[in-house]
Amino acid sequence: MDFFSTVTRRKVELEKFQDRLGELTFFDPACGCGNFLIIAYRELRLLEIEVVRELIDYERNSMGEFIAPLDVA
Repeated sequence: MDFFSTVTRRKVELEKFQDRLGELTFFDPACGCGNFLIIAYRELRLLEIEVVRELIDYERNSMGEFIAPLDVA
């Protein structure tokens, strides 16, 4: 397997993971002060930020410049 297909596959997997994170729902059965939900939300956001940073790195070239998409209309 060549490098390009590995990178492309990883990018697709990260995008799917990010979509899955957005579909998660949580229920706090204790109906307490909401601390569980706040912590869960915070941790999921931190995880999503890591995914977004990885995806942004795929859009940069070796000089750190963003690569313009090829399908610009």
